[in-house]
Amino acid sequence: WVDGALDPTMLSNVKVGQRVLCFDRLSRDTKYAEVTDVRTFDAQHSHLVRVVLEDDTELMMTADHPLFPEVAGAGAQEADSGLVKAGDLVVGKHSLEVLKMVPMPVKEVIGFERDAEGAAEQQPPSKRVALSVQQGNRHSVYVAHKDGGV
Repeated sequence: WVDGALDPTMLSNVKVGQRVLCFDRLSRDTKYAEVTDVRTFDAQHSHLVRVVLEDDTELMMTADHPLFPEVAGAGAQEADSGLVKAGDLVVGKHSLEVLKMVPMPVKEVIGFERDAEGAAEQQPPSKRVALSVQQGNRHSVYVAHKDGGV
């Protein structure tokens, strides 16, 4: 969500300097953070995973996308497990913060594997967008999936 927009904005339409809604890991609240970089890549050579949460929310991202999941069953002080790559999330152990503002357990992590000819079992997207915000280790950008777009 871009500051001032009435509806969610496609990641590919977000511009440097705009402010996007994030989860602030320090204050444990939502806030807007300024976008410092936006890049679009050919996704054909990206190792993608689809992360499925317990409420059937699906998130598609690169396997090396940095996340800051909570650890299931940990006390408040130990809940933050630090940086974990999306492909390394552990079902039953990790939960991701969702806009509902409750940690949502990871239900499934599905890779988009390619065979020797480069064909994928499931059709991955043709492009991917990388978005950077100020204090990236502190802020997690909220995103929504709409009609398969990026």
